[in-house]
Amino acid sequence: MVKQKETEKLYAMKVLSKREMIKRNKIKRALAEQEILTTSNHPFIVTLYHSFQSQDYLYFVMEYCMGGEFFRALQLRPGRCLSEEGAKFYAAEVTAALEYLHLQGHIYRDLKPENILLHQSGHIMLTDFDLSKGSHPPGKPSIVKSNSPHTPPSIDTKSCVNNLRTNSFVGTEEYIAPEVIKGCGHTSAVDWWTLGILIYEML
Repeated sequence: MVKQKETEKLYAMKVLSKREMIKRNKIKRALAEQEILTTSNHPFIVTLYHSFQSQDYLYFVMEYCMGGEFFRALQLRPGRCLSEEGAKFYAAEVTAALEYLHLQGHIYRDLKPENILLHQSGHIMLTDFDLSKGSHPPGKPSIVKSNSPHTPPSIDTKSCVNNLRTNSFVGTEEYIAPEVIKGCGHTSAVDWWTLGILIYEML
């Protein structure tokens, strides 16, 4: 956590060691995370205000979320779970964030309570995009018309990442989708698998 002297506003600062990134072959991941944070503009995705580097480190100055990790908040709840209404609320916000990422041509690939932050407003924010994979350029979303005249058409973001299929074995083991384990290639569907696990954990 850092504080701007003039305004005394608090920010979260992520510090990445260049030596460690080179040693663990994570330079591409750090640059991918920087790109996603720089180009994203969504209420449920953490805001990157500034990035800079020194000879030894890369720095990301981001929005500070006073509530901390969603994981910790969940552990402090009675029974370590939420009410059905609470789970619906947070699941809807995570869904909105994932849809936005897919619309931008990105697969998140590391959804878990530790990567969800609680903003002081009570809403969630996704963070940690170093395992994300992007499609350049993303495809165009398709419009799905409703059979009911009272229901407006919806946007299907699947086509935005249709051409993106990856074989890398990444993720946190409790949340890894079967197709990742099989190594047969995976798509944005892995994000919906992990959302299902998250909902199960919340309940």
